[in-house]
Amino acid sequence: MRDERGAAGTSLAVDMGSARAPRERVVLFLLFLTSAKCVDALKRRIPADRVVFEFCRLWFDEIYTPSTRYMDGLKGDLSPGRVAEFRQHFDDDELAALERFNAFLDLRIDMLSDAQRASRKFPENDMWRNIVRDAGYLVEDLEPDAAERRRLVDWIAESRADARGGG
Repeated sequence: MRDERGAAGTSLAVDMGSARAPRERVVLFLLFLTSAKCVDALKRRIPADRVVFEFCRLWFDEIYTPSTRYMDGLKGDLSPGRVAEFRQHFDDDELAALERFNAFLDLRIDMLSDAQRASRKFPENDMWRNIVRDAGYLVEDLEPDAAERRRLVDWIAESRADARGGG
């Protein structure tokens, strides 16, 4: 695993610059996906029945560069350069774990009906809960400080909800 930690051994602070690195985007996405507090905050901003679709859209369209699909079809613009740049932020075992997660998610999307895809409303059912569970395992493998970073993500979600009067 590549070490993207600061000199003192602490995780790098999240800012716009570091969040653009593929590893940071993946880790933040997985932390957000697996945080009940973040999901609840998202449900206050978009219809609850669209939350699962939005997570899938983010993964396929924005986060996992090597994916060959967009939520609305196949990627015709898959960039070998962007894929290579993405891959250099992970070791071989991590890339294999990411590919397994992507394939697992891809299979679950393929199991949805055409009507569910067209409505962009995906069920928050056992199948989805299994995806979230697997995302939790993946973030633990990718981020040595996952528990601490999850606490920070949860605190931010709570703080923002409190500031808006929703928590």
